[in-house]
Amino acid sequence: MTYHSPYDTNASRYLSKKELARRLREFEFHYFVTLATNHNSLSEHAMRHRLKKWDAKMNRFLIGSKWVERPDERMVWFAFLEKAHVNPHWHLIVQLDSPQSSGVAHRQSGFEIRCKTTWKRLIPAGDADVKVFDSPGVIDYVTKELWSAESFSNFIVWSEFRNR
Repeated sequence: MTYHSPYDTNASRYLSKKELARRLREFEFHYFVTLATNHNSLSEHAMRHRLKKWDAKMNRFLIGSKWVERPDERMVWFAFLEKAHVNPHWHLIVQLDSPQSSGVAHRQSGFEIRCKTTWKRLIPAGDADVKVFDSPGVIDYVTKELWSAESFSNFIVWSEFRNR
């Protein structure tokens, strides 16, 4: 007899998706970022690894060489993998600094360009689209696939990469 967890159903993932979207609305995001590969040869593990490298390079750019020692200044982001077997790409919603910090404007200068060039170095065939986060509807967009087991298991929070 095979045991199936009552928590691993489309219905429970749908409820979790709704709750996550509600909680994400409590953040003050600055950017909506899409990191695309433009091919399907990367595994989910490889995509996760590229995202980890992107996070490290972006935090080093934003904070400096001692970024590892300054976790309170790192980007806060949530990443959602879509179309993992067709055209894998990440949708991220990004907060560069806490809303109370006076350094947000300074840290944003250069973010869009660096985001694109960093991803291009990691995935030469890929591209990055960076937009200012201007609508709570973006949260509905990035969470739209979380009802599926594949998308749900590939949802990543920035803190997963905190300990280098």
